[in-house]
Amino acid sequence: LLYEILRDYQYREYVSVLPDGEKRLANVSLLLERATNFGISGSQGVFAFTSYINQLHKQSVDYGEAGLIEQADVVRAMSIHKSKGLEFPVTFVAGLSKKFNMQDTTKPLIADVDMGIGTDFIDPKLRIRNKTLRKNVMAGKMRLDNVAEELRILYVALTRAKEKLIMTGCVKNAAERWEKANARKEKKLSYLEFMGAA
Repeated sequence: LLYEILRDYQYREYVSVLPDGEKRLANVSLLLERATNFGISGSQGVFAFTSYINQLHKQSVDYGEAGLIEQADVVRAMSIHKSKGLEFPVTFVAGLSKKFNMQDTTKPLIADVDMGIGTDFIDPKLRIRNKTLRKNVMAGKMRLDNVAEELRILYVALTRAKEKLIMTGCVKNAAERWEKANARKEKKLSYLEFMGAA
């Protein structure tokens, strides 16, 4: 019935020439999709469908408006976490020269699921504080875990681009570092280089 109404009254053409026509047209398509899903569920009839929509309205179930952002010709700025599962024609990954946040490893008390708690040694009489061996080992494990997590996040960022990936970052002595990187015979990072990223 909805398809017939849209066809007979040329409603799609009408809404497409109104302000925000693309969005209005997407909302009409969303209504048709909801009606189709309602029909597939086994319920039929205009009265049942309008009752269903009214019930959703009373229960404040809001399907929202149809989103056009995926198809729209726009620039989107988002965190790498939010971009997971999405793809874009051109992707910029910015701020690659920023140091990883390792502040958790320098706190007086650190905790780990597997290793428990590590604290500094404090002598109140001599008024000195030193790191304990346990805390140093735990901090090393935390640094390794943090670098591994940063690598996973970087992988997500680098796999978002469909056509072009642009990576940016500022480093001192860029030309010197570039020559050093090109002179390497080993293409794979060593463990020390991997940990040096922190």
